[in-house]
Order: sequence, then C-alpha cells, then structure tokens
Amino acid sequence: MSSEFRFVALRYSLNIMRLGLQRSIPQTKKALAMGSLHYGPQSAKIPVGKVPWIRLKPIMSGICGSDLGLLTGSSSAYLAPFTSFPAVLGHEIVAEVDDDAAPWAKGTVVVVDPSLSCAARGLDLCDSCRNHRPDACENRAHQELGPGLLLGFNRRVPGGWSERMWAPASQVIPVPDAMSTRRAVLTEPSSIVDTALRQVDWHEVNTVLVVGAGTIGLLTTALLHDLHPDLHVVVRGRYPSQATLARELGAGNVLDEPDDDKLLRGGQLDPWTGPPMPVKFGATPFRTKGFDLVIDAVGNRSSLALGLSVTRPYGQLLLIGGAGEVAIDWTPIWARQLRLIGSYGYGEDGPETFRAVLNWLQDTPLPLDNLVTHQFRLSAYRQALETALHHQSGAIKVVFTP
Repeated sequence: MSSEFRFVALRYSLNIMRLGLQRSIPQTKKALAMGSLHYGPQSAKIPVGKVPWIRLKPIMSGICGSDLGLLTGSSSAYLAPFTSFPAVLGHEIVAEVDDDAAPWAKGTVVVVDPSLSCAARGLDLCDSCRNHRPDACENRAHQELGPGLLLGFNRRVPGGWSERMWAPASQVIPVPDAMSTRRAVLTEPSSIVDTALRQVDWHEVNTVLVVGAGTIGLLTTALLHDLHPDLHVVVRGRYPSQATLARELGAGNVLDEPDDDKLLRGGQLDPWTGPPMPVKFGATPFRTKGFDLVIDAVGNRSSLALGLSVTRPYGQLLLIGGAGEVAIDWTPIWARQLRLIGSYGYGEDGPETFRAVLNWLQDTPLPLDNLVTHQFRLSAYRQALETALHHQSGAIKVVFTP
C-alpha cells in the first residue's frame, strides 16, 4: 500500500452491542440499522503491488440484500472471518475511469467484478483458484489486503458507496456505449444469477417456480425467459409492482402469498401441484408431484419451507437468495430425494461472466431498466435505506448515485 487518498463515502462500522440488540430483540433490527453508518470524509491508501489497481469514480451503486442483512444484523456469522470493518460498502458498481494510468480513457464507463481472490491480491494461485474455482479462494483472509470476500467488505479498499474507489484493472469491464447506467448496474446481480443457473441439470426441467420477485427473482425470470424460452415459469411475489414486472419479464404465471395455501395443500392452481394429500400433526403433506425446479431467490424460513414443499420428488431446489441461519424441517430433502443446489459468486472466470452478462443486457429487449425504481445521493442514505428496507413506493432495486 502507498500514499493516502481522501474522499467522501458512506462507511459501515461493526458494533457488537448494537448487533446483540438486533439479534436478541428482532423489532430493533431496522430501527438500529442507520446507527452503523457514517457519511463524511474518509481516507484510503492506494493499493500497490503485483497487480495494477486503477482509480474509479462511482456513478451508480446498488443496495444489495446482503448489505441490508449486514445493516440489520441478520447476516450469518459464518463468513465473518472473510470480512473486515469498518468498511465502505457497495459491490454492485458502475463507475467512470479516473486514472491516467488506466488502459482506458478517463471517463470510460465500466462495471467491476468485486471479487478479492488470489488474482486481485497478486498472490500465487491457491488450489481453488488454480482449479478455476475462485469463488472458493483459500486466501480471502490473507494479510495482503486483509480479510474480504469482495470490495465493500474490506476495510482497506472502499466499495461503491463512495466518491472514489479502486479496483484491479483485470476486473474492470467497459460498458457498451449505448447501455444505460440503470441497466449496467444490474451486471453484478445478473452475474450471480447466471452463475447459479449454470449449476442446474436442465435435462428434466419443464416447469419452474421462482420464489421471490425482488431484484434476484426478477433477473432470474428474465434470464430464464431468454435462455430457456420453452420452460413454463411461475413466479411467486409479494407486492403488486413485482407481479407487473414479473409478467413483463416473461413469467407464465404470477402468484402471491395467499396462493401458498393452495400450493401447500396440493390444490389445482397449476397442473404440477398434484392432488390433495392428508395432513397429520400439522406437518407439510408429502406431495407426489410438484415443480421440476424451484429457485429460492429470498432465503428466509418461509421461502425455503415453500420451496421444499412444492419441488417434485427427485426435483431440484436452487438457492440464490443467500439463506443464513434458518430453522426448518429438512425431511423433504431426503424423503423426496431432492437435489439441493447452493450457488455463490461469478463462476470459473468472474470478468468473463461479467462480459457475457453485459452482452445479454445489451441484447435483450426485456424492460430491465424498470428494476431500478429509486435513486438517491449518498448524502440521502437514510431515505435510501428506509426505502429499501421497507419496500416503500414499490421499491425493487434502490441505488446510490454518489
């Protein structure tokens, strides 16, 4: 690391007392979230090492569900060894190049693969990275940069909720000239979804249920529409604005929460839900039919319970929603011999995934810009996060424009 650089940013600080209250008294989760943030002047040392890093000026950065989970104390502690705080959050990044030494002209609009694996740290490749599994990099807590899965979860280099940031030049990808910033900011979450869908065995999939119609669920719906147009895709959402967008993005049917009872009872809402089965001791019935593939894009207890209940025997349940500490009856997995698929990160080559996703975002006629429903300056972070936390005014993707 070398000389220090000053800029304005929104920084998160971990406070054990606040976290304890959020975990022990659930109604304090959202109320205490803002206390973990400070908006004002920050400083960082410019990364210097074997890998060239370049300075960027963020122009739009998304608020991700993982960011909200961190702020509300809902995140699992499982990945805590691979984070370091205080840190400037933000890993869904569109930025302008602001560095004379960069391979691109100043002002070039780019997106950023925020991974902090061996390649970003300038280290000899670990076994996982050498075997094309950088999402399982063994050096994510290495002293070179310190602990951090991604930009935004590392104390030494700021994420996108900032006026300035740095990224490895190899993980900076130019945005097509004609692409809107609102569409480009969906590159990172779309890369998450694209990587997850590549884990599925598609040979026996004809029917799909997407549980959740937030950003991840809607991007999943759009990618399924374009990559697998012959599938019948059902989306289960929560809010009317989500249902409208799900239909626009290719959903065959859209359900809401009251429909869950019919699904769980094996009602005839769809031909794949099967006949009614007896219910004993309050347990979810063993259903003889269901969806070939269920994609959980939420990651909470109710979404997982629903997914386990309506996946057909020998079917697949794909977890994209980042489920954490959830108490649930896992009996359906072994009793119905389900294939449970976990997915994280951007695949074998993150920058190549980002490039492929940018090409898709450029080519698809689907109205993806509509997913970005709210934009706020960093200084209005309280209003931005309240909007995202409480789904105000039909909020789906809320972004900062630093």
